[in-house]
Amino acid sequence: MNPHPTPRPGQVVTATSQLPLYRRISRAYLIALSISAVICVLGFSVFHLAAADLRSGPAVLSRIAQMQVVSLRAALLARQMLAADAPAEKAEARGRLLQARDRMLTFHRIAGKAGGDLSVDDEIRRFATLIERGVDAYAEDHPASNAAVAEFHFLAGAELPAALERIAAHFQSAMQQRISLIDRGMAVWAILLLIALILQGLFLFRPMAHSVTRRTVELLESKAKVEHASLHDMLTNLPNRRQCALQLERAIASARRTGKRVAILHIDLDRFKTINDTFGHAVGDAVLVSAARRFERSVRRGDTVARLGGDEFVIIAPIESDPTEAARIATRILNKMDRPIQSGDSTITTAASIGISIFPDDETDPAQLLINADIALYRAKEGGRGRMSFFSPEMRRNFEEREAIERDLRRGIANDEFEVHFQPQVRDDSGSVVGMEALVRWRHPEKGLLPAEDFMQVAESSGLIVPIGKCVIDSALAAAGAWNRDGLDYGVVSINVAQQQIRESDFVAFLRDCMECHGVDAEKISVEVMEAMLTDRRNEGVDKMIEQLQLLGVTVELDDFGTGYAALNHLKRYKINRLKIDRTFVGAIGTQTQNIQLIKTLVDVARNFGIDVLAEGVETEAQRTFLNALGCMQVQGYQIARPMGFEEAGAWLATRAGVAAGLPASA
Repeated sequence: MNPHPTPRPGQVVTATSQLPLYRRISRAYLIALSISAVICVLGFSVFHLAAADLRSGPAVLSRIAQMQVVSLRAALLARQMLAADAPAEKAEARGRLLQARDRMLTFHRIAGKAGGDLSVDDEIRRFATLIERGVDAYAEDHPASNAAVAEFHFLAGAELPAALERIAAHFQSAMQQRISLIDRGMAVWAILLLIALILQGLFLFRPMAHSVTRRTVELLESKAKVEHASLHDMLTNLPNRRQCALQLERAIASARRTGKRVAILHIDLDRFKTINDTFGHAVGDAVLVSAARRFERSVRRGDTVARLGGDEFVIIAPIESDPTEAARIATRILNKMDRPIQSGDSTITTAASIGISIFPDDETDPAQLLINADIALYRAKEGGRGRMSFFSPEMRRNFEEREAIERDLRRGIANDEFEVHFQPQVRDDSGSVVGMEALVRWRHPEKGLLPAEDFMQVAESSGLIVPIGKCVIDSALAAAGAWNRDGLDYGVVSINVAQQQIRESDFVAFLRDCMECHGVDAEKISVEVMEAMLTDRRNEGVDKMIEQLQLLGVTVELDDFGTGYAALNHLKRYKINRLKIDRTFVGAIGTQTQNIQLIKTLVDVARNFGIDVLAEGVETEAQRTFLNALGCMQVQGYQIARPMGFEEAGAWLATRAGVAAGLPASA
């Protein structure tokens, strides 16, 4: 069984998984190189020796030819020596003959063993012996000298040349055999080398080429995936922000050439953060994918749907000239998003808000067009969500004003420009002070003292209400602690909290720390929550936070009661301690009969549930008298006192301390 099988199609092949295969290929490659090297070395050695023999062959033949010449010369010298009579001639012939013998022996040693012919070797030795013996005998006038010289003459003149001829023929034959052997060796070497190369190709280079090809394909596929990932969102597979910008530039360039328009639709899913927090990120991702598919089914061929990030999407739609084409696309999207999204066992209800900007009507710069669509999206959300809104220059002015306020708010938080004013709440049937509502004010360095309504909407939408709210809580409890030390009766300190504040995980802990720091008991604190916080499904954690506040001993009030959709079961469920009738109903007393009846109903409901009720926004004595007649004895408004700073509020409390029970409080 192959321990390293070929990867299946689609299987991710990593460097780690391929390491054993590469090691095997590497070992096989080294073995093949070793075999090739051995073949090459052996072939080189054989060829080198053969070449050396071939190079020595001409030299050996030359020596043999010289030996033949020496032999003939020796025969000639032998005849001369036989024919010489004078002693001097004999001595000269003898010396030359000895020289010929020495040269013959020298040539024999150089030429080697004459190709292994032993008879030739014997003749050469006999040749040398006869010369030496004949010369010696001849020098002593020995009788046998003439016979020795004659024998030597015959040997040198006939037998020795014939032997040398045999030597030459034998050596030439050996040379031809060596050449033939070299030819056959070269053929065998070439065949072996070819076989080695074929084996390398079959068992080494083919797998290696296959592996390299596969890795090349994988690298190309990986490169394509990386390029795709760099331009697309991994979750929805839609073009991402970068690709969106490129597509928008192309669409605008095309529109410039053709004289058409381009609509940019900036889409944001409503309540998406709540979906993530409530159902988890897996369900949130499923909602994003489902929304992306619905957006794709809502657009036309040639339109681009992109995801910028989070729950923000952009649609780039070339249009002819009528902006209503963009409105039709937006309407289809809103209609599709009205249908619930099913994710496992969860059924998610969401909606979308859409901001639209048009090229070139609103702007020609691509980046600014996206900003304009975002501004229009913000306006759509302000209008109630689940809506669309076209960009207008007025929106930009409002947006710039909002941005300026937000910048100033951040600076104001850093410079501690926020302060707390207090508006008294009194009980008319006893004349006692039942509370002091803490109201935030902003001492702007250029605009002076600003009320909450001038900046609160921006503070809440930007999230800056959280640090501002902490400043209000700390300042209000610091004032309550000071009044406690001064022995002033202020009832409770009533503090408004926004949705973002009460959803903060450390809200109750921060409140407890401030209570301990300033020495204020829990029963002297009342937290006001808006009616919408109880009915908005985005505030699933509000009931737990209210429960923690009540366990702490803090009373809870329902502010602006009657303006929302709070049902009676909310009053029972959250154990509300006091209801505050909104100032809009109080201001209509004496002018709208319907509002009068509504106030009476609210007071009766509160009485039946055993809940205190307070009317805010009381500005006239007639309103105050009417409310008292309905049974609403707790009132707050300009008719009693305007909001005051800490010192002024302390002085007012000191004055109120002398008001007799049952007498109306003076403004």
